[in-house]
Amino acid sequence: MKKLVFLFTLIFLITSCEKEEFFNYVRFKNLHAQDIQCVVSGIDFGIVTSGSTTQYKKVPGGEGTFSGQLQGDITLQENNKLRKDRYYTVTIEADGDLSLQEDT
Repeated sequence: MKKLVFLFTLIFLITSCEKEEFFNYVRFKNLHAQDIQCVVSGIDFGIVTSGSTTQYKKVPGGEGTFSGQLQGDITLQENNKLRKDRYYTVTIEADGDLSLQEDT
């Protein structure tokens, strides 16, 4: 019986000390006149039509790259260093430039 109580106590302590995971979430906002295929770090956002904004998707932290019609790099905080979920909007400007903004 003592072993069973000890085992339950040990399991409780281990599970209550598990670290909560946090993630980076990214969305795209297209202000460009053309529809644009958006992929970042292998996560496909599909074709973002002119004037629209995608839903947020979970994207790995660290160095990432845009592929498809977009060219460039993105740097997000490593997931294991986050203290809360982070939300970002990548805006495709009318002139084709990209900007990254953290949403609050």
